[in-house]
Amino acid sequence: MTFVAVTLGLPARRPLPGRHPLRGGTRWRLGMALVVSCLHLHAADAVPLSTAEPTSYSAPIVITAGGTYSGNWRSTSDTVPAVRIATSAAVVIEYAHLAGPGNLIGSDWGVTNLTVRHSSFHGKQPIDGSRARGRAIHAWGYRHLVVENNFFENTGTAIATDEYSGNGTATNTLIVRFNRVRNIDGRIANGGRAIQNFVAAGNYRQPAGNPRFAEIAWNEVVNEPGKSCSEDLINFFKAGGRSDSWFKVHDNYLHGSYPINAVSDDSSGSGVIIDGPDHTKAAYIEAYGNVVVNTTNAGMNVAAGSHIWFHHNRMISTGKTPDGQWMRGSFAATAVFDYYAGNPEVVGAMQDIRVVDNTIGWANPNYQRPYAGRNDWGSADPTGMLQNQNTHLPDAPITQAMQDQEIVQFQQRAQQAAVLIGPHTAGTAPPANTAPTISTIANRTTAQDTAVGPIPFTIGDAQTAAGSLTLSAASSDSALVPVSAIVFAGADANRTVSITPASGRSGSTTITITVSDGSLTATTSFVLTVTAPAPTGTGTILREWWTGVAGNTIAEIPVGSSPSGSAPATTFEAPSNWADNYATRMRGFVHPPVSGAYTFWIAGDDSCELWLSADANPAGKSRIASLPSWTNPREWAKFPEQRSATITLQAGVKYSIEALHKEGGGGDCLAVAWSGPSLAQQVIAGVYLSPATADGGGSGGSGGGGGALPSGWTSTDIGAVAVTGSVSHSAGAWTVAGSGAGIGGSSDAFRFTAQTLRGDGEITARVSSQGNTDAWAKAGVMIRESGSAQARFALMALTPGNGACFQRRLKTSGSTSLTSVSGAAPGWVRLTRVGKTFSAYRSTDGVSWQLVGTATISMLTDVSIGLAVTSSRDGQLSTVGFDNVRIIGTVVGNG
Repeated sequence: MTFVAVTLGLPARRPLPGRHPLRGGTRWRLGMALVVSCLHLHAADAVPLSTAEPTSYSAPIVITAGGTYSGNWRSTSDTVPAVRIATSAAVVIEYAHLAGPGNLIGSDWGVTNLTVRHSSFHGKQPIDGSRARGRAIHAWGYRHLVVENNFFENTGTAIATDEYSGNGTATNTLIVRFNRVRNIDGRIANGGRAIQNFVAAGNYRQPAGNPRFAEIAWNEVVNEPGKSCSEDLINFFKAGGRSDSWFKVHDNYLHGSYPINAVSDDSSGSGVIIDGPDHTKAAYIEAYGNVVVNTTNAGMNVAAGSHIWFHHNRMISTGKTPDGQWMRGSFAATAVFDYYAGNPEVVGAMQDIRVVDNTIGWANPNYQRPYAGRNDWGSADPTGMLQNQNTHLPDAPITQAMQDQEIVQFQQRAQQAAVLIGPHTAGTAPPANTAPTISTIANRTTAQDTAVGPIPFTIGDAQTAAGSLTLSAASSDSALVPVSAIVFAGADANRTVSITPASGRSGSTTITITVSDGSLTATTSFVLTVTAPAPTGTGTILREWWTGVAGNTIAEIPVGSSPSGSAPATTFEAPSNWADNYATRMRGFVHPPVSGAYTFWIAGDDSCELWLSADANPAGKSRIASLPSWTNPREWAKFPEQRSATITLQAGVKYSIEALHKEGGGGDCLAVAWSGPSLAQQVIAGVYLSPATADGGGSGGSGGGGGALPSGWTSTDIGAVAVTGSVSHSAGAWTVAGSGAGIGGSSDAFRFTAQTLRGDGEITARVSSQGNTDAWAKAGVMIRESGSAQARFALMALTPGNGACFQRRLKTSGSTSLTSVSGAAPGWVRLTRVGKTFSAYRSTDGVSWQLVGTATISMLTDVSIGLAVTSSRDGQLSTVGFDNVRIIGTVVGNG
């Protein structure tokens, strides 16, 4: 082991006006150099340690005497730490593995004189599902704490330092450096979350006050959405440095601080926050050279304190998860505001806050600071924040590729500075590092909604054990294959990758797999093609009927007049023994699953005919089967005329089909069957059917503003809105403007243009345009039990920034649930009701439909069905264009 005195990563400082930046900075630098000389391994002699868990552990221990301790300890109790420090003598823990569901290292109050280095911490799920994971190191009332070159994964707070009790000397301080952290996890199994940080520096108090010579530096913290839940990563709460020795936070990489649901509006936490109702304690903190990436709330945030200096940091965020979804909890790169203004218990005054010479690019679609779609600063009170002294990335999208480069550049900078991050041990100087290797993977093809893999491949490295190599993945089309859908398995050199394409998506994407030994990388790429299936039906066909029609011949069906009613049928079959003296027409499209020869049959009572077109145009239809007299239900072989000739159909093509049925008296029935390649004779199922447009598709009322509406339609604001909405209609085109705080929670506020539907039915519409008042503005089709703001409903809507969503409220005044997929205007939406089952669909072309979700909702027989618009910004109107609006079902008069 070679000991060297070095000062790491300290950029040239520019003194603040009227004050030397460090006040005794030479003494601080010398002190820090002495500390480093005792602890830091020379890079040429260091060998990385494996962070993988050992195969066996010892039971928890209690340390009652000073000394150096190494070993593997695990606790299986939520309340017993793996290691407890119960001595005020100096303790060193090194080359250790610690695991457990509770605190991994815990100390009695006021005794901690602890150094932890070159060790790995592995958090586990608590046994009690209502408890949060414990802290990796909890130094309560610490005197001296040094945490260097460690690895933390899946723990609660990594380092919690409540109530400093030291004497303010260089041997009574806090040093946190060279650590690697993955996925701080505040999720609680039974629901909810706990406040978890990387470093929690809290409640420093008299008589000890704040420490001198304190430093948090060169740590690499990476959280992943869906695998972590953290608050502020570096959290100063009534804690900081002193006027003659500022607390240094420098050259850290801080990536991600996500809530449980990364795309919710929960502002989980910042990269760095200065906080607490004591401006004299949250003070004298200098943060520089840090890289903050894609955190929620803010990148670097000042909510309280005095004498705070943020300079020469990088704050970068796409504002999205890796699969392209907006993180609604993300706010700004940096924010300065007095959170405790007006609090009578606050101590001191907020002053001398400087945020200068930083590089910033923070995407947020709701702001224009300094460019549209950016929020580089979010200061409610910008006093002391010199915005014009920061550098803003150009007015162009902040891309995932740009964001991904930040950790690469950070690791290169660490390598150039001879900084070793994570556990290492002394050893002979290794040979020059060579890049790892990875085998090639052939291109793959899969059907839509079909996973691929596991696909085997191998990795290796001349200097690093294969088990210590890390893998990452990228997808050139994250909508088709999100990064989160690429899953690795295997061990050592033999690995596999499994890929699950997004539901309902097709196309091609290049999958790139990168293997890293911590400094060098190698990649392999292959093309994954996801093939779309032949178009299939939407699950129903249109059934129309005319009542009070005498006779029993087809010629007596009044097809030139509007039917008495209509409803979707889930198979090509009408109810039996339904009534007397009526006529039925069932029409729509049939979608053959495979190309080949098909035969059709019709059965019914009294008279029936079956018509088919050579394509989707009903004008080209011809009769292919008929009945000279009645048959029993599904009696297919009574007459030769009821069977068609063999007809060749092509997969991927839809064909217009229509059955006519006339009933006089007695029994009645109607059914259509087919057979074909791989299909035995059977009634045509809904999966192969889609409906035609109903004639006389409903009527009613007038709109609230704009052109007159078709008969039977009404339009009104639901709930409390600050601006009245409007609607107009012309030649099949609708323009609806709606305000309101939004649709969701226990109460809604929006514009609703609707008819009354009795029983089963469906509504289809194309959203041709949508005003972007908010990323969660909504425009779509809704079925709603009543005009109450708290009513049960089902909604299929498009949003400007959060895709297509199926939202529903199952109980009056209850909360809502939401299922999201990709999608935006212009686009098609559809909602069906069959009994208590509501199904929601989206489409890009109105032909091929993607099922977004289903729900069981108990509603009254008569419900409202129509178009819903909310701006999600009360006081602003979102103007939406609709066309191709179609309702199938029994529509009854309004008013």
